[in-house]
Amino acid sequence: MLNKLTATWWVLPAASAVLLVLAFHPFNIWPLAFVALVPLYYFAAQSNLPLKKIFAGGFVTGSIFALSLSYFTVVQFRWIPEAYLFTDLVHFSFIPIGLLGGLLCGGACTLIYRLLRTRSFFLNILVGAAAYTL
Repeated sequence: MLNKLTATWWVLPAASAVLLVLAFHPFNIWPLAFVALVPLYYFAAQSNLPLKKIFAGGFVTGSIFALSLSYFTVVQFRWIPEAYLFTDLVHFSFIPIGLLGGLLCGGACTLIYRLLRTRSFFLNILVGAAAYTL
């Protein structure tokens, strides 16, 4: 399993992102929110992966989730008809929002699951949930 995980490292973070996207608007399959971060946490808990790959996995999850959530939010923006440039800038603002979401999720994934990881399983869950909520 670990050999497959190192070869296709992006699959678990992408699966976590897809589950998060399906849990929120416009799909609203809210029970998936309870298990959406499990693939990402399993990916980050592997001891043989370098920190760069852990950050990249968090970045993939955060950017896909933030891109989809912000796209479905800003695409509905309508202002006055003469403000084409402003409207277009708002419509394309989902790209920097997605990059920022990826950086934040990658940083949280790296910080919590690789640097602040404790020996207690229960404490890991609480610290991870609190950091991801922040």
